[in-house]
Amino acid sequence: MHEIRSIGVLSAAKLMGVLYFIVGEIMALFLALGALARGHPGRALLAVILLGAVEGVIGFLFSAVFAWLYNQIAARIGGIEVQTVQSGA
Repeated sequence: MHEIRSIGVLSAAKLMGVLYFIVGEIMALFLALGALARGHPGRALLAVILLGAVEGVIGFLFSAVFAWLYNQIAARIGGIEVQTVQSGA
C-alpha cells in the first residue's frame, strides 16, 4: 500500500480550475443557444465569456482550499491509502 500524504495545493488548484473552466464553457454554450433562440445575442455572448471564467476561478479557489485542508487533516490522521501495481509496459 502507498499513502497520499500531501497534495500540491497550486498544482491541484490549477488542474481543477481548468477542468471547471471547460465544464463552465460547455454549460455556457447551452445557455447561449437558449438566449439566441429567444433573440438575446448580447446575453449569449455574455454567457460564453463570463460563465467559463467564473466557473474556472471558483473551481481554482475551492480546489486550493480543499487541497490545503486535505494536507492539514492527512498530517494528523493519515492520508488516503492506494494500492498500486507495476504495469508491464
